Amino acid sequence: MKNSGSVVLPTCDLQFTPFPTSQELKEGKIPSPPYFFYRFEKVPTVARRSFRSTPYYIKGDRTYSGVIETPTRKLIEVIEFKPDPNDSTRYIPKCTVATFPGKVLEKDCNPQ
Repeated sequence: MKNSGSVVLPTCDLQFTPFPTSQELKEGKIPSPPYFFYRFEKVPTVARRSFRSTPYYIKGDRTYSGVIETPTRKLIEVIEFKPDPNDSTRYIPKCTVATFPGKVLEKDCNPQ
């Protein structure tokens, strides 16, 4: 999570919905829980190329669609995890963050 602005965010809410894997679709299973909700308070400003990690983790074997909401903005984030072609035990994340009209702001999960 990062706050690239110049003012501390009083709150930041994230809601992510996991999509079923192909195996879960075959079996008719729905991901549990059906969505994740996290609330962060007093998110400090950080350098544009920095971030602060949290104790929250998502399972890296599927696609997630999420909404990030601050007091002044609402963004969409999609995180896709694809199998690593060189290591069957790993997944490679691909992230896209966009405004609600659809303008893409970020295409990197770990911007440097």
